[in-house]
Amino acid sequence: MIKQDQALKQEDMQQFKINVLRDPNQCHTPQEFDNWATVSSVLVNTTYISPCIVLSSPMYPENILTNTSRFNAVLRWLYYGRTDGLYAKQSEDPSDLVPLINHMIFLNPKPGSPVIWSFEGYISVLSALYVGGFERVFVHGDTKPSGYWWDKLLHENVTFVYVDQPRSVFQQEVNVMAHRADILRVLLLYKYGGTYNDNDVIWVKPLSESQRRYPTIMCYDWGRVDPWPRTISNGLLVSKAGAPFLLKVLESFWYYRDDMWAFNSVLMFYKLYERHPDLVHIDPKLQVICYHNICHPIWHNNYLRGYEERTPTTRFNIEETNAFHFIHLYAPPIFTSFSAIRNQTSVVALLARRVMDAVQNAGKSYLLEEEN
Repeated sequence: MIKQDQALKQEDMQQFKINVLRDPNQCHTPQEFDNWATVSSVLVNTTYISPCIVLSSPMYPENILTNTSRFNAVLRWLYYGRTDGLYAKQSEDPSDLVPLINHMIFLNPKPGSPVIWSFEGYISVLSALYVGGFERVFVHGDTKPSGYWWDKLLHENVTFVYVDQPRSVFQQEVNVMAHRADILRVLLLYKYGGTYNDNDVIWVKPLSESQRRYPTIMCYDWGRVDPWPRTISNGLLVSKAGAPFLLKVLESFWYYRDDMWAFNSVLMFYKLYERHPDLVHIDPKLQVICYHNICHPIWHNNYLRGYEERTPTTRFNIEETNAFHFIHLYAPPIFTSFSAIRNQTSVVALLARRVMDAVQNAGKSYLLEEEN
């Protein structure tokens, strides 16, 4: 008998094919298959196996990764060459954790001109330090930021690191600014480890030790891109240095698309997860993405929707997630100063006030002073 967690011999599969071709029976459903078959009987003794199995709905690699049914075990062997479940494993070494350093990227769209650090970015940095529990924030860019809100960070655990914009990848021109940042964030995490987030992310709570034990953590994105079953957000990434999954991401830039906004970010990230599910942990509660003021809890069943849909999502507790990622806020005046957010009732204002409370409790009330 072949055990479920052992590789199957080539001659077993060949015999299976021969027996299937001889079998005149009609096809079965996956449920019928599971009722009378065992993995070993299907792949060793197939004299009574029907020639095919009919699916009533589409299946993708992610559907078979950990499902314990016999049918899914056979599919895993066919696709991955193994029958046991595939998932990223946590390190058992208590010292082998994702480091508590945070990375942001701020590239200058007009090299040579000054770049002003926004209030939005200021709140993001404060949330990383005083709510997310990061020991230091590194801001990587080709021009050192300036302005009132950047100057207030000069005596905080914030370090500017000069880095050139990547203008090519594998001898292909990279003309889109966002794509340059896509490449940089993976390079930085692969080299240093830690957490990357866009500067419109507000942290709600620190990463747990359990989360930090994984080699790489990512979160699904909420937007539907047919015919892809899902996408993955690269606006918040958590990883150890030298993580194998990040190396796969870097290698995927051989197939770079400068003309397609999401190809090498959200789409290829998902494709790589399908191929290497044992290298990355998908945590649906890592972040909540708020697009045009509608927040999307990925762990809810109905989270997938079109990018232009404006249907409200179901209610959830903000403590369920590590961070909120705000994209294309409709009301930017709310997010320009502390006085503007003190009496607002929006989600972004509520979270900003939580950051203010954390800063106040740390004895850093001077960081909450307004620009004159």
